[in-house]
Amino acid sequence: EAWPEAEFEVFALIGERQRMKYSPIVVGQIRKGYYADYMASAHYINSHATVVILQHEFALFGGSANSGSYAVCLLNRIAVPVITVLHTVNERLSDPEARALQHITKRSTQIVVMTKFAQRMLESAFFIQAQSVRIIPHGVPLPKIDWVARKKLRRELGWSGKVVIVGNGLIHPEKGYEHVVRGMAALRAKHADVLCVIIGDTHSSNSQ
Repeated sequence: EAWPEAEFEVFALIGERQRMKYSPIVVGQIRKGYYADYMASAHYINSHATVVILQHEFALFGGSANSGSYAVCLLNRIAVPVITVLHTVNERLSDPEARALQHITKRSTQIVVMTKFAQRMLESAFFIQAQSVRIIPHGVPLPKIDWVARKKLRRELGWSGKVVIVGNGLIHPEKGYEHVVRGMAALRAKHADVLCVIIGDTHSSNSQ
């Protein structure tokens, strides 16, 4: 809506044995561990795009030691400005991960994070100037709540009369869900109407 005249094209990152069907906006698929796919994508981008938005998550991109170094190779071949969105900022990284992240942020024209904490961590742990990082918070505008539909949905889910604690998003050990699960017995002993619901897929770096 901000750029009504803009046209967008998407490269989807997929598993090495996947072949997905997408809408026409997806003009290419990059297999995670295939270096040639990254290079072919860079060639297309240089001849078709004026700016690139890279969605970064650890272990999403291929490369040695699962570091995501293929994302660095991709950016090194791209000749247009790059906006990198860091979905996770973690100060406890392996050396290959830290090097890849430093190269990615160095190559990016602009960096986007979701929280002020992430911005401060980039500045303190990776020496990235705060003015180079923009904050765009998580979430979308909430629609007007349909209370009748909400009540019906809660009844269908078995949530009627319960206090529901919801965790959603990628499931990863560092989110600490296990502490919530362990604490539920003690919490329910005092508040029997409490229900914990965790919704999400496993993080790509978590094999369990």
